[in-house]
Amino acid sequence: MKKLVLILMFSPIYLFACSKSQQNNPLHTNDLSDTSVVFNAAPTKIDVEKILGQSAGLTDQKKEIKDNLIKRSLTYTSLENEPETNRTVNLNYILTKYADSTLARNAYDDVLKSNHNMSGQTSLIGIGNEAWYHSDNENFSVIIVRKGDKLLLMKINKMTRKFSMEELKKVTKRIVSEV
Repeated sequence: MKKLVLILMFSPIYLFACSKSQQNNPLHTNDLSDTSVVFNAAPTKIDVEKILGQSAGLTDQKKEIKDNLIKRSLTYTSLENEPETNRTVNLNYILTKYADSTLARNAYDDVLKSNHNMSGQTSLIGIGNEAWYHSDNENFSVIIVRKGDKLLLMKINKMTRKFSMEELKKVTKRIVSEV
């Protein structure tokens, strides 16, 4: 309880200090008006089908704009359940553009910290500024990449034997190179 109170007490001070230091930084533009990067880089239907190893369709898409971020999310769902497991598979794609790279780095670090005790994690080299992979090899597989002020998440829910980790890495790397 004391830890929560301290976090709540100091969070506004930290945010105020960060915003003040960013205002004095000539490299900080806090410009989220260029949304083209958020909306142009995404997996195609063909990409998703190669990753899942089966036919899929776009079942959900959202755009969210907040004070410090723009987020685009897509969900593709397999058109048929896998016969062996009767599972419907989803690929979730979320690309978030933050107001600056510090906010993106903090979001990336928060994900890693919240999962630090779980097995099946590894760093990925050669994708973005930093990348992380996590899977339980049965239910999910996720790659999270930070590149500058952007954070990309590619997650498979309800993995099947047809899932291709190599295709997931390949598509993720291509998308990161486009942002």
